[in-house]
Amino acid sequence: MLKANDYGKILTLESLRKITIDSLVRLARLEVKKRYLESVDLGSDRKIDLTTSRIANGGSRYWFLCPDCQRRSGVLYQGPNGLTCRICVGYRYRSSRYKGMVS
Repeated sequence: MLKANDYGKILTLESLRKITIDSLVRLARLEVKKRYLESVDLGSDRKIDLTTSRIANGGSRYWFLCPDCQRRSGVLYQGPNGLTCRICVGYRYRSSRYKGMVS
């Protein structure tokens, strides 16, 4: 909205707030993704929290927070004590068992 002192000034688009459809779609996708991830039933009696981190293109990535150690993890495993990260479950990848072995 113009004020009395603005008449005669050169108004530029750079002085205005810019709203793009792409930015609104990006925000909507993030909100939908967050709500979906929070509503999924993982079959665990413990609450699985989520966290985010920034990625290079300005977006964000979602992570699980391990219920045992609170580390962020992209994958949780159903172990003997319920859902947990690979470090807390204590299992190892099969390929890591053979490192350094000569056949």
